[in-house]
Amino acid sequence: MADTTTECRMTPADMNISVSEMITRLTGGNLGSTRVLVEWLDRDPMAVLAFLTVLDLKHLYDEHIWVVYDKICDQDIDRFIYHVSMELPNQATGRLSVSGPYSRLANDAFWAKRQSGKPGAYWALEQPPTERNYSYPIV
Repeated sequence: MADTTTECRMTPADMNISVSEMITRLTGGNLGSTRVLVEWLDRDPMAVLAFLTVLDLKHLYDEHIWVVYDKICDQDIDRFIYHVSMELPNQATGRLSVSGPYSRLANDAFWAKRQSGKPGAYWALEQPPTERNYSYPIV
C-alpha cells in the first residue's frame, strides 16, 4: 500500500544530506526503486534533486517507485519522468500537480480529464491507457 501520510520523508533541514541518502530515504532500500533513481541520476545529474523532491512531494516511495517504472512505464526512464511529472497523483491525497517540461500542456482540457485521482492511485485520468507502451504526452 502507498504511503498515505501527508508528511514528506525529507524536510528543509535535510537539504544538506547526500543524494545517496535522499535515494535511500525515498526507496526504503528497495533495490528496484534504487536502480530507477540511479538510472535517472546517470541520465540527468543536474535535475535529479528537483526530481527527488517531486517524488517526495507526491509521496511515491519504496517499492511503488519500481511498480510505476516497471508496470506503468514499461521500464522506460523517459516515460517514468513524464508520468511522475504529469500523470501521477499525490499518493496521500489523490490530487494531481504537474511539473517539468510538459507542464505547459496542462490546459483546461488536460485538467478536465484528470479528476479521478485517489490516494494510492498511479493515475488521475478517468480512463488511463491500458497498454504499457502508451503514447505520451497524453493531451
